[in-house]
Amino acid sequence: MLPLSFLTIFLLNLLPALLSIPSVVMKMAVNMSEALALMLQKMPFTTWVTGRPGPILLISLLILVLYFFYYWERTGKVCRYLIPICLCLFIGTVNLSGKVSIIDVGQGDSILIQLPWNKGVYVIDVGGQIFLEKEEWKKRKEPFSVGKNIVTPVLKAKGISQIDKLIVTHSHADHMEGLVDVNKMIRIKELIYAEGGETKDIMKKALQALSNVPTRAVLAGYSWVKGDATFQVISPVERGEGQNNDSIVISALLDGKRWLFTGDIEKETELALLENPLIEADILKVGHHGSKSSTTQDFVDKVKPAISLISCGVGNRFGHPRKETLDTLESAGSQIYRTDQRGEIIYTFSKGFSFGLE
Repeated sequence: MLPLSFLTIFLLNLLPALLSIPSVVMKMAVNMSEALALMLQKMPFTTWVTGRPGPILLISLLILVLYFFYYWERTGKVCRYLIPICLCLFIGTVNLSGKVSIIDVGQGDSILIQLPWNKGVYVIDVGGQIFLEKEEWKKRKEPFSVGKNIVTPVLKAKGISQIDKLIVTHSHADHMEGLVDVNKMIRIKELIYAEGGETKDIMKKALQALSNVPTRAVLAGYSWVKGDATFQVISPVERGEGQNNDSIVISALLDGKRWLFTGDIEKETELALLENPLIEADILKVGHHGSKSSTTQDFVDKVKPAISLISCGVGNRFGHPRKETLDTLESAGSQIYRTDQRGEIIYTFSKGFSFGLE
């Protein structure tokens, strides 16, 4: 195609009438290439998500690729140096230490849990937007999507091509609107949601779109263990309607620390959980983005979090996190990390917290 392009430019300057033939050939070549790419994309095992390599790995890859082409040109042999290149790319997909990432999805929630050595990949919520009706001229040809434009690229940058369990805490757009777009690019092995969540339209439509994905509706008592990591659902205790107080609440033991993931629960559910010893945690994912309707004094006193994590958008219209909530956490001596101030919040096993893009 490149020689054909030069030929087209050359003819354009000499005889514009002759451009029709190479233009038709070029258009056919582009269309065939695109059709072939789309066909290959639909076939299994044709896409390899390598992740974003670190500085040392990236330099190694560049050196190997340059030497690969140099050796290929001199000898015509390719296998010897193709193997270490593939090995470097494979290393980039292996998560050696384990991480918990609060992905910065703006005003919403999305949490990624990666166990060491790729033993498990779990996602709690995938963020999303609340769409308002717009005039036709204001609509974009390709509208922005949290699932497509934020969550999927973040997962791929971390070398993730499949999710073992994707948990939708409740049926609100800012926690699950990006679900369908994520499923288009990342394989979901199991979708988990709270019983009753399917009564809301947004969840009904998502389940229809993800008809090929195994699903599980859960209540308190559902749990799973992977290696040293344990996860236990402690709320809701009964079938709900997908509202804030029906959120799945997970108590997890990760890297020897107790984590509490609370979705968007408010004071009513917090009160109901006060007698549950599993709410005591070293690290708390604050409920409902730091709203004043959550994170009551009694709840914080019982949880006793050393660190509190808040996922919210910069300058959001709800005013999250509210001053009352921040005061409650600060009075308890909890250190607060917020996505609107620090971007992505990353906890690396045995190392602690870092912020922003790595």
